Amino acid sequence: LTLTDGMPLVVSNLQHNVDATSSLEALAIPCEVSLLNWTEPSCPVLEEHPADVIIGTDVVYDLTAIDPLVSLLETLLNKRGSTSAAASSSSSSSPRSRDPCAILAIAHRSAATIEAFKKALGASTLILEELRFSEETWEQVRTWTCLAQDYNSLIAGVGVDDDSPPLGVHIYLISPTHSPTSG
Repeated sequence: LTLTDGMPLVVSNLQHNVDATSSLEALAIPCEVSLLNWTEPSCPVLEEHPADVIIGTDVVYDLTAIDPLVSLLETLLNKRGSTSAAASSSSSSSPRSRDPCAILAIAHRSAATIEAFKKALGASTLILEELRFSEETWEQVRTWTCLAQDYNSLIAGVGVDDDSPPLGVHIYLISPTHSPTSG
């Protein structure tokens, strides 16, 4: 597990949280923390351990960051990760389990930003699929979201587009157009 951010103070806080959690012997797997600048995607940890799954939250909010984000996702998702390599050697694995993917939870605060994100993905080698969830699931999300520091800005995003789910948060699955395991 690798946790990253582009801001050194956030990375420092992430490291503090990992250290505090590790001291409780509560981590089941090793966890690394690293600085990752999307415009300079050189990250030794990611070079050593290609990503199988990327999870991102609230990463699409700045128009100038969209192209670097999509470029980074394209680079990372087209590398073979440890799980995808293991899955390719197993004949019983489904094709879906072999492909690396990204799951992004994005608050729709600006229609222009979301459209730019979708356009950049459309010009890439990545596939965008919006995941849909039941109203019951969104009710559970609502319960936790009210604890977020930016709760008011999340609520402001509701209704930005006609197909907006509760809280204006969309969940996307992003994957390569071809499996990196197929050569």
